[in-house]
Amino acid sequence: MSFAGEVREELSQISKSARDCQIAELTAVLSLCGGVTISAKEHVMLRIQTENLFAARKTFMLIRKLFSCSCEVRIRRRASSTYMLAVRDEQTVRKILQTCALMKGENELEAGDDILLTDPGIVKNA
Repeated sequence: MSFAGEVREELSQISKSARDCQIAELTAVLSLCGGVTISAKEHVMLRIQTENLFAARKTFMLIRKLFSCSCEVRIRRRASSTYMLAVRDEQTVRKILQTCALMKGENELEAGDDILLTDPGIVKNA
């Protein structure tokens, strides 16, 4: 395994028990690898896609710990594997987005490069 791969694996195994740290970590992953899909019938789904097994595993564990729910996991194997996580329950998706300060109010998504700065309390505590 390469040095970068070893570092990623080691970082994925670090477990911070503080909720604020876990929320900040999940927010970073969602900002980089996440997406929200809204179907024609107004159904909302949260998707996270990564080529890194350790990032996928860490994200799965964070969602499970913070929101007591699991997500659908798919693996697409080609030249390199792609890991896709999906949360399909609309209430859970909204709760995740609001907790991570990625959604304002009921239906307005937060956009921009400084998403982590929208809730200074989370960043300060983390």
